[in-house]
Amino acid sequence: MRSPPEISISQLLQVFLVVALLCIVLNPELRALIFFVDAIGLEIAFMLVALQARVVGAALATAALSLAATLCEAAHHIGRAAIATYPAEVNSRKLHRVLCPILIGLSYGVRCNAAHPSSC
Repeated sequence: MRSPPEISISQLLQVFLVVALLCIVLNPELRALIFFVDAIGLEIAFMLVALQARVVGAALATAALSLAATLCEAAHHIGRAAIATYPAEVNSRKLHRVLCPILIGLSYGVRCNAAHPSSC
């Protein structure tokens, strides 16, 4: 029985280099980017990318904060609606011991201050 051929790291790097060069040659946008980076310098190109990352990061943080406030308010309203219909729907005492604290926690305990941060 034959064993599979051994592939060295240098052969993998050579194949990767050929594929990367083919991508650069066949894609005109990448060629233009290479000329642009060559013209302005690598340090300034990295600085521009870092600046864009900061702006996108700030926008993502704001979106996450807004989403968190919306989800907390939705959980609060769902808990209030469930607590309003709870006594009519639950007949089992064992289920009552489990569901009651969960519903009270959802309806009264879940209040996010993400939308209205405290001003100290």
